Amino acid sequence: MHIPNHNYKGVIINMIIFRRFTFWGFVVSLISTLGSLYWSQILHMIPCKLCWTQRFCMYPMVLLFIITLFRLNMPTIIISGILSLIGLVVSVYQTVITFHPSIETSGVCQITNPCSIPAFKMFGFIIPSMLSGTAFLLLLLISILIVLSRSNYPQQLNQYYLS
Repeated sequence: MHIPNHNYKGVIINMIIFRRFTFWGFVVSLISTLGSLYWSQILHMIPCKLCWTQRFCMYPMVLLFIITLFRLNMPTIIISGILSLIGLVVSVYQTVITFHPSIETSGVCQITNPCSIPAFKMFGFIIPSMLSGTAFLLLLLISILIVLSRSNYPQQLNQYYLS
């Protein structure tokens, strides 16, 4: 395949940026997944339905970022962005109903494991749903930045490297 003469320095810089964002997405998702497993398996904290929804969104992202790191596959980044957005919405909702339990009328929270009583508070106010919300926000921003860094490639290199 003949690749026309483009600014390869800019392309190489964009590829480095792409890989770095992908690596940090992997790190954030891995730490979040391991932290979640630690709380439930080692500390025996029982996750509620909203926590399970957030786990459903977080766990596959480790694999998605690994795939993207080695394959530079854009559909996986789009999927991770969508999962991040869903997880962020759920974590914000859980944070709101934790501090204002009267808002929760959907019956999502269980009587035996209510969302209004957080498992722990760091520094007196940081609850698990805030931690997951921060991770989802970081992963959403990373996904957006990866998509934006990819859009700077010349079209021929997009087809050659990122098909």
